[in-house]
Amino acid sequence: ASVICTDKTGTLTQNQMTVRKVWAAREKVQELSEKLSDQGLHLLRLGTLCSDGRVELSDGEKRHIGDPTETAIVAYARKLGMEKADLQTDFPRVGEIPFDSDRKLMTTVNLIGDRKVVIVKGAPDILFSRCTSGNLEAAEQANAEMAREALRVLAVAYKYIDEVPAECLPEE
Repeated sequence: ASVICTDKTGTLTQNQMTVRKVWAAREKVQELSEKLSDQGLHLLRLGTLCSDGRVELSDGEKRHIGDPTETAIVAYARKLGMEKADLQTDFPRVGEIPFDSDRKLMTTVNLIGDRKVVIVKGAPDILFSRCTSGNLEAAEQANAEMAREALRVLAVAYKYIDEVPAECLPEE
């Protein structure tokens, strides 16, 4: 081989992705060396709830089980003291639409207190086009900033609803 191209995010060296930056509405892009704001923590909590990946300890070693992008979110939440199992107990999932490569989104419905919240995680360009509120211009700028740094960017959005649909369908 005359040229070897690698990334520097741990995917090759550790066979796992890592969260590098977080952006939450009305804030600047936060480096992981910074203390996450309350909005950043809320975003991380929602992203963890809308993930099927998990991180387990086995013989003193962490094992990432599932999609590498999702396990990176779950691992970072764990690092900040948010265990996925605890989040699932506190905010149970009552509906879901699994990730679909055509839709490029995953959706869950969780109970947060006495409220029902739809959480959607996926490709920013697809998710932004479905948002009905929020500062989309700032979100697009944050997405572009992180993409310029060759980071894989995921968007997370949420909406409170009155009732959980009898059947969770993408059209809903």
